[in-house]
Amino acid sequence: SSGINAEWPLRPGDMDFLFDNTYDMVVSAGTFFVTKSHPGAEFFEQMARVVKPGGHIVICTNEQYTVCEYNRWDVIQGLEARGVLQIQPLKKVPGYRLNKSIGDDTAAEPEAHVLVYKIC
Repeated sequence: SSGINAEWPLRPGDMDFLFDNTYDMVVSAGTFFVTKSHPGAEFFEQMARVVKPGGHIVICTNEQYTVCEYNRWDVIQGLEARGVLQIQPLKKVPGYRLNKSIGDDTAAEPEAHVLVYKIC
């Protein structure tokens, strides 16, 4: 068979079929850090592997998901310490969900947190 394995939840080894240094950027909107079963920091090393040096990983998510106790920021900081990636300044975007009928259980005007990592 060919194509991407759509089995959920994903596991870190599920990206092994992707070639090293292939993509200019990996972008995720609203999927990282949402719950323990969604992708988290354990996928960053694999994402960094497939992005070309000088490329970026960009994660956009609701602010509430960046402060959960299950996030492993130490994993990402370790990748920076090893010279795999550089953590860029956090960008905050107000009014993440302007359509009030589509919302999370958060404040009325949640922010989006845009996390950017430059690959070394």
